[in-house]
Amino acid sequence: MKGIFYLFIFTPFMKWRSTRLNSWLRRTTGLKSLLRCMRRLLKFYCRISMNERNTMSNLQLSGFMVKPSNGLSRQQIVVLQTVLLRYREASLQALQETQDHLQAFLEISDSEERSLQREEYRVDLTVQEHEKLQLQRIEQALQRIRNGSYGYCEFSGEPIGMARLMVQPTATLSKDAQETAEES
Repeated sequence: MKGIFYLFIFTPFMKWRSTRLNSWLRRTTGLKSLLRCMRRLLKFYCRISMNERNTMSNLQLSGFMVKPSNGLSRQQIVVLQTVLLRYREASLQALQETQDHLQAFLEISDSEERSLQREEYRVDLTVQEHEKLQLQRIEQALQRIRNGSYGYCEFSGEPIGMARLMVQPTATLSKDAQETAEES
């Protein structure tokens, strides 16, 4: 029983932690030792750094498998989420300004003035379409953050990378997948 418990519970954790703790766990025997071991692990868990704690929190209860890391820490995801929220605010503001400008154009009664501003109206419509599309991408990225799939390529499933996400936080494809998509 103890051997099975060790294999399915502690083996993934030990791959992640130091060999010193691994050898200590092998020496423990019996239920009391197992409880002591769990208490020590809890104390040990409380002492480890935030980065390691984030990795430990990815242990899944079903099978106790470690979730593959996309290379983004929680702090980086929070930064990217903040950037996305600011982009969303700016996009909503630009969309509102465009709406106001289009509404002002429709209220113009003079036909000469209206004909002069027709080109500006077309530009405003293009800007409005672009802002709506950008807002949709931002909302999708925020949804991916909420469901935990943010930072992974939709095509290959590989991590996208922090550098690419800082430049384009709404990215859904890795650099290689994007190049492949652009070629075809």
